[in-house]
Amino acid sequence: MAHTSELWQRSGRCVYALNENSTNCFRAMIDPGHIPGYDAEKTQQANAQLIAAAPKLLEALEAVDQLGLDEIQRSIAEEAIEKAKG
Repeated sequence: MAHTSELWQRSGRCVYALNENSTNCFRAMIDPGHIPGYDAEKTQQANAQLIAAAPKLLEALEAVDQLGLDEIQRSIAEEAIEKAKG
């Protein structure tokens, strides 16, 4: 399984990637839950920002995994990479 390789971007609560023709490869809206009295807008925007950063975070984690990590650090990195890649 491979993720969309184009740059992931965020606009408000929307995460998307455009190809070289500026056509949407995908678009995902991060919708708030329905908790009375809960101001979800800032949290949902933060969630969208984190999702948009996911490909770069995975790339960085794979690079860090090549460094001299101890057994516990390597295990944490490998678990995160496996979770990201499915």
